[in-house]
This record gives sequence, C-alpha cells and structure tokens, in this order.
Amino acid sequence: MRDLKRTSLLLVFLVWACGYKAGFMFKTQEIRSIGIKIVGNNTFRERIEIPLTKRLEKELESYVNVKPYSPDKADAILEVVIKSADERPIAEGGEDVVSVGSLFLVVEANLKRRIDGRILRKAVVADRAEYIIAGGEKFSDALNEAVDKIAKRVIFLLDPEISKLERIKRNK
Repeated sequence: MRDLKRTSLLLVFLVWACGYKAGFMFKTQEIRSIGIKIVGNNTFRERIEIPLTKRLEKELESYVNVKPYSPDKADAILEVVIKSADERPIAEGGEDVVSVGSLFLVVEANLKRRIDGRILRKAVVADRAEYIIAGGEKFSDALNEAVDKIAKRVIFLLDPEISKLERIKRNK
C-alpha cells in the first residue's frame, strides 16, 4: 500500500513537471468561448452532419478553459464541413452481398475569431470505421464510430499544445 502511494505521488509529480496542461491555450488571443456552427455537408449522404455537430458540442464541453456558446456570441466560431463520406465494401459473401463494410469520412475544420473572421486554426481530418453485418452491425454503427473519432481529432487539433505533440510524433 505504501509503494502504491509513493508511485502515485511520483506519477503526479512527473505529470506536473513535464508541463502537461489541460484545456485550450487561447489566452493570448483572448478566446474564452467557442461556438459551433451546424456542420456543413458537401456529400450526397443526407443527415450525417447532425450526429457530428452533436458530438463536436459534447467534445468541446469536456474542456475546462473554453466555454461552448452560441456562434453569434462566442469569441471564436468552429466551422466544420464534411468533404467526403465514402462507403466501401471490405469483404463480400456469396452473390456479391457485402458482409463487411467501411465508412471513410473527411472533414475540414476552421476556427475563426468572430469579431474579424481571422482563421486561428485550420485542419483537414480523416478517419474510418467498419461494420460487420454478420455481427449485427449496420452502417449507422460505423457512422457513430467515425463521428466519435473525427470529433475528438477536430477538438484536439484546436489546442496548440496537442497540435505540437502531434507534429513531434509525425516527425519521429
């Protein structure tokens, strides 16, 4: 038990010492609130923007230093557009029946300062999810999974500290 306490204290100290910070780092740009516009949809798939809008709002609320506001009152506005939503078969059974399918989503995200429209962050995010029909999964299951992944990645890319860590990882 004593070793567990020591290990926990050491872990807390190491996290503090390495400079980890929670939340967004927009204090220098005076961004204390972000409004999310309804996600745009440039694809032929109808209504896939609705779950992404809701998920982005939920992800944004999980950060402590920035408050979600309506876009007309927030310091910054997050605009996200679904650029493509491709459904592809991964495996087919007899008579060309799809048994495993995938959904590949690509979105463009812009964070703009509301007062002057200046772009603070810009990113293109892509991710995919699969569904196995024999396992009882449907396209909607893949959509929910892809939306969860995309929303997290968009919100992470807004944070300059997380963006810096992503660049360091890619360059290794």
